[in-house]
Formats: sequence, C-alpha cells, structure tokens
Amino acid sequence: MIDVTWSWLNPITNKAKKHQTISQSDIQKPQMNLNTKQLAKQYAEQYRQTPTQSILKNFLKVYKRNLLGVFIGIPLLTLSSALGPLCIRYFQTYLSPLNFFDCNYDNIGNSEVMQQKSVSNGMQWVFNKLYPFWIILGLGQILRSFADSICSVNCIQMGVKMTGALLDILFNKMLVLSETTKNINAQGSLANILFTDTMKIQYFMKQYYYLFTVQIDVIVATIYLGSYISPIALLGTGGLLIFVPMIIISGKIMSKSFKRLATLKDSRSQKIQEILNGIKVIKLFNLEQFQEKRIENARNEELKLVKTAGYALTGMLTSGFTSYNVMSLLAFGCLIAFDKLEIQKSFTMIYLFTFIQVSVGFLPGVLMALSDGLVSLQRINSFLKLSQLDQTLVQQCPEQQNAIEIQTPHNYQYGSELDYQVSPNLDSSYYYRIERIKEMKKQKQRIIKFFSKLSTNKSKLDENINEIFNLIAQQKYDLTNSICSKICFDYNLPAISYFMSPKNYSCLYFEQAKGDKYFDIIKKNYLHLCVIYYNIQQSSKTNTSDNSFTIKQLQLSVKQGELVGIKGSVGSGKSSLFSCILGEMKVQDFQYNDKNNSSIEYDYFDGIQESKEKEALIKIGGKIAFCPQNSPIFSASIRENICFYQPYDEQRYQHIVDICCLLPDFEIFNAGDLTEVGGRGVTLSGGQRARISLARAIYNNADIYLLDDPLSAVDAHVGKRIWNEVILNYLKAQGKTVLIASHQTQYILQYIYCIIYIIQYILFILQ
Repeated sequence: MIDVTWSWLNPITNKAKKHQTISQSDIQKPQMNLNTKQLAKQYAEQYRQTPTQSILKNFLKVYKRNLLGVFIGIPLLTLSSALGPLCIRYFQTYLSPLNFFDCNYDNIGNSEVMQQKSVSNGMQWVFNKLYPFWIILGLGQILRSFADSICSVNCIQMGVKMTGALLDILFNKMLVLSETTKNINAQGSLANILFTDTMKIQYFMKQYYYLFTVQIDVIVATIYLGSYISPIALLGTGGLLIFVPMIIISGKIMSKSFKRLATLKDSRSQKIQEILNGIKVIKLFNLEQFQEKRIENARNEELKLVKTAGYALTGMLTSGFTSYNVMSLLAFGCLIAFDKLEIQKSFTMIYLFTFIQVSVGFLPGVLMALSDGLVSLQRINSFLKLSQLDQTLVQQCPEQQNAIEIQTPHNYQYGSELDYQVSPNLDSSYYYRIERIKEMKKQKQRIIKFFSKLSTNKSKLDENINEIFNLIAQQKYDLTNSICSKICFDYNLPAISYFMSPKNYSCLYFEQAKGDKYFDIIKKNYLHLCVIYYNIQQSSKTNTSDNSFTIKQLQLSVKQGELVGIKGSVGSGKSSLFSCILGEMKVQDFQYNDKNNSSIEYDYFDGIQESKEKEALIKIGGKIAFCPQNSPIFSASIRENICFYQPYDEQRYQHIVDICCLLPDFEIFNAGDLTEVGGRGVTLSGGQRARISLARAIYNNADIYLLDDPLSAVDAHVGKRIWNEVILNYLKAQGKTVLIASHQTQYILQYIYCIIYIIQYILFILQ
C-alpha cells in the first residue's frame, strides 16, 4: 500500500528537528519490492516476452499497478480543477449588487422602493446561499492535493524502480562486454550512462503525469469556455495556437541539443580519464596548462549547446506566460465586438484563462524533462544492445578428469564485426563527423565544377601537373598515391595520414595562398578532392575487424594436477590463450550461439539456460584463479587486496605472504599489511603489485591457476624463491593445475614436462 500522505517521513523529520542531526541507523530500510536484483529480474522477464518494444514501454508494463494509480489520480485531479470555475459561476450570481437590496412591489408588480439590507442580514443571506459552494471549493482543493499526491507518489516510485533496475542491468551488462566493444563504444560513456542518464530518467518519471494533466486541463477549460461563456470566447484560445509553432520548434531544438550534449559529455569524460591515467607524465613535462585548456575547450563546446537549449527553454516559457494576455485580449475583444460580453461571466472567463496559463506553464519543464529522458533512454538502449560475450562458450564440469578440455579446434579472436560497430548515441564524434561530411560534399561540388572548366594543356616544366591532368581525366582520386604525398611535402602541409580523419578536415589547408600560380591551385584542389573522396567513402563503410585470428585452431587438454609452461615471443598470444580459457574471446570461424546477442539474462534466474543443441567448446574442471600481467590493485589495505572478500585465515595468510616474499615489504610500511594503497596501487612498485596479485590468486584456493608471467616484474633471487616455494612446493605439491606463461626459460625447461610453444598464434604442445 502506497502512503500518499508521506506520513512515513514524520519520525525522521521530528527527530531531525529535535536533535538537529540524523544518523544512518535512523533511516528506514528500503522495502523488499525496491530490491534492485528483484526489479531487474522483473524487467528481464518482461523483456523476454516483448524484446522488440522500447525500454519505457516494457517498464510501464512491469509497473502497471503504479501506472493504474496514476490514471486513477488524473481524473480526480481534473475534477478538483473543474470545481473552481463552477463555484465562481455561482459566486457571481449571488454576489450581484441587486441581491443586497430589498425591493417592495405594488399590486401590479412594480417596485416602489429599494432598501439596502443591513450588513448582518446581507452577510447572513450570502452565507446561506453560498456556504455549500465554499465547502465544495475547499473539498476540491483537498481533493486536488490528495490526487496530486497519488500521481506524484506513483510516478516517483516508478522512477526509483526504473533507476534501480537499470543500474543493476547496466552493471551486469558491463561484465559481459568484450574488450573490443568496451574500447570502441564505452570509452568515457560508462559513468555518464550509469549515473547521469539514469538520474535523468528518474527526473522525467517524476513529471510523467503532467503529460496527461496539461492536455486534459486545457481541453476541459476549452469546453467550459464554449458551453458556459460563449462559443465566441473560444476565439481566445487561438492566442494559444499562435505560440504552438514556437513551442514545437523550441522542443526540437532542445531535443537535438540534449542528444549532442550527452555525447560531448562522454568525450570530456574520456579526456579527463586520459589525463588522470597519465598525470605523472603530464607533470613531468609541465603540460598542466595545455591539458587544462583541452578540458576547457571541451566544456565550452558543451556550454554552447547548454546556451542553445536555454534559449529554446526561454522561448517556451515566454510562450506559456504571455499566452494569458493574448488569450484574454482576443476573447474580450471578440465578445465586445459581437456585443456578447456579460459582466457576470467575465470573472469565470479570467479564471479559466489563468487556469490554462498555469497548465501550459508546466509544459516547458515537462518537455525539457521528456527530451532529456528520451535521449537517456536511447543511449541506455544502445548500450544494452552492444555485442557481448557468449556466456555458454565455457562450461564448468567438476566431474571431468581433465582440468581444461578444448577438443574441437576453432579460431578465436577478441572481437567480431558486431563488436566494431559504433552506436551514434554513444559516439562522441558522430555529430561532428556528420557536419564535416556535409561540408565536404559542398566543397566536392565546387571542385568538380572547377575541374570541368579546367584547361588540360600540359606543362613541359612540371611533370606532376601532367600526371594530375591524367588522373582527373580518369576520375582517379586516391589519397594514398605518391602525388598526394608530394603535394603535401611541396606546400608544407600535414602528412597524408593526418587528413584521413574527418575531425582534422579543414578547407583552410587547401586555400589559395599569396603567390600561388595556376598550377599550384590545381594541385591543392586535387589534393582537396582526394581527401574529400577518401573521408566520404570511409564514412559510408561500417567499422569491421581486420579478421586476424588471435588464436588459431585451438585444441588443448590439460590433466588435473599438471604443471604446464607456456613459452613464446612477445605478442605471440600467451595472454590471449588465458583470455580464451576464461571465455573472454569469441569463436571466429562459425556462429556458436544463435540467440539474440543483446538478450538480458545475466544472473537474474536460477541458472542460465544453456543451449542443449550445441555443447560448450571449453570445459573447465574446477575453480579458476587468474593472475594477469597488469596486476589489478584496489584502493584498500594490502590485506583486503590479498583476501579479496575471502574469510581471513591467519595461519594460511601468513604462510602465503611469506612464500610470496611480502614480509620484508610489510616491515617497510608503517601500518604493515594494513597500509592503505591508492587506486591501481599507485603507491606500490611494479614488483610489489605483482607479488600482491600472486598472493591474492593463491589465497583464493582455486583448483586451476593461470599465471601470466608473474616473474617478469620481480628480481632474480625473488623470482627463484617464488618458483621454488610457490609454484613447486605449494601449488604443485597440493595437486593444483598450473598454467604459467613466462620468459624465464631456465625454469620452464628444467622443471616442466609439458610445454606449450606459441608461434604466430598457433599452439605447439611438447610433452
């Protein structure tokens, strides 16, 4: 049951008023129906039934009880608003001056004398006649507050539920995106989608019911004007129609501005992230002011759009607030012109026009929230439809004899063609490229006209111009030919690669300079046209992968308790092999799973329904612990980084940090292993990060260990101890399966009997 009186806030407000402070324990726990996992599960079930419908429609179907509450409150809200003009109508009838006089009539009905009533008698008479309407008017205001509360509470609850569900869905979606998709589509946009866009949707849902109440209020007021006042009074509503085009144009401008603003925010966030990641280098070369200017320029681009949207909003607000004067002027003018004006009805008409003005006054804010909310929904929808990893590619099979089993040979790569497709709603440079391409097409027509009038008289002094004439005649405009490179060199222009991006395009590079001759103009125009042709052709192409295999014909079988060494040159595919075993790569040479790539499943149901038609290609016989090259260290204490949410076992913990050579480092730190390390372990050395990451993997007590070059960042004597005490005497002695990639050939050749050589992404197994 929804508390429309908001009485549940009374205890906490009373305590805050009494003690001037509140603590977290004073805040009530959220209701069970607001649990984010439960909300996401409800949406996922609805999405399965209607996957083609929009996010908003699916959410409205899920929260139809709240929507029903809104549609119950809207008629009550309209009814309470309609009581006002009805009561004013009767007030005017009984508050006429003649009703405050007593008239004496003769025998034939003529009034002889009019005597004014006393104040007490007059007030008593007015009260007796009008007190029912005062009561109705008061009850109408109470009803309006109650109905508004019903609509508001239900809309706010829908907004909170939608935000909670979307946050849970988006976080789970992030976990199944491929690395290629993240790099192309999600750079700089994740934080804005998770926090900014979801909050905009919640703000829009708070005002959702105004979309209906504004329209209904205007319709009811218009009907009342035509039926009670006069049909001529309807001409006054024509004043509102005058401002409709301005409102529509302003709404379109706001929608377009918000859409571009969202992508510009992503671009600025990406630049800030780049600066924070490379802050050491920036400070080393004293580039703080340059980077500050980059962010300032990006912010200025956003402010231009904010200003444009502000002007559009100002136009809408001006239309709403000035409509009353125009409507009143037209209505009273027409009534006077047709001699239909009645003083008794004028106050009701003024009330109705004021009522319309107030209703229309809500429209700019509602339309702004609607434009912003719809843009956010489009961005979230685009994000949810991004290509994701196949969760059924890897299967846990604890009962199998082998630790890792990949029987059928296939080619694996990090991204398919779907991963390289960029969504316009998530592309920060999309609208910028569109503008540049439009400008290029205009310049293309101009240059073609110039070449059509060109005299192709060959020159004996310049062989390049003769070759350009031949290329123009054959309509060959290849930017990568040697002529274009020579033109760039001769006229001190940037390299050809610089012009291969639309963001670097500017016709100023190819303008006629002082002292240029006729042949110089031809050369620059030819280069200009080649640049235009190249960028237009590239813009019409879809981003695709280079179809290069990362791991070719992978077929692998590793027994339980086996120690396997992986050897190969830099970039041969050692880390890619681990990614493939973990299911972070895609099968390239056939479509493994035919299901909708953007289906929402994740962990909302009791186990993902795996495809029975196709067996998993990669079977894992136990729990996996992975130690990557770039050790992920979190902003917490060293002990928390090692335990990583596992129960703290003092004896096992001390033994693991000892064999990982971390005790000497703990003695250096003031707080030992309780020392807080910054984000990404900025306060630690590379060797310390590597040993903490290794200790975390070992403390996890897994069955299979994937160690990606753990000895590369440590000293020789430390590496020797880690190999002997961690790899051989701890993991190997306990019967753990270990796959270790390393360039330390002295260990691999001496102690390991199963070696995997990777040469140009092809595995060669020696046993």
